[in-house]
Amino acid sequence: MKPNESSGQETGSESKSKRRGGGSTSESSTSTESARTSSSSSSDEGAQLSEAAEEMRERFSETSRHIRDDFGTLTQTLNGAAQEVGGFVREKVQKSPYATLGLAAGAGFVLGGGLSLRVSAMLLGVGGRLLTTMVLREVLEPAAS
Repeated sequence: MKPNESSGQETGSESKSKRRGGGSTSESSTSTESARTSSSSSSDEGAQLSEAAEEMRERFSETSRHIRDDFGTLTQTLNGAAQEVGGFVREKVQKSPYATLGLAAGAGFVLGGGLSLRVSAMLLGVGGRLLTTMVLREVLEPAAS
């Protein structure tokens, strides 16, 4: 009996061949287990990706629902504002039709290019301020009463 065999120690050449991959059965079973673990981890990753995709789909669905609701609210608000402006314009046309006609003709002339750009910008600025003042007076006077 050789001293190396009885004690379970390896000779120098045996340990070198194992390090080089010269293979024992314990090494091949370890590589098989690592392949199984790799396969298991890839299926875990696939499940995690699937869960993440489902979570993103749910978030997207919820966000689109919120956008749709907000758009509906905005549409209702704009319709209400348009009706108020329409009522205001009808009232002004009934109270002073010639002033309204003159304003419309002047706006058409300016927007149609009848005046130079600087003069048009100045008139639109002044007209916008006057219109804003008139609208605010109409809105605030009934609120103050």
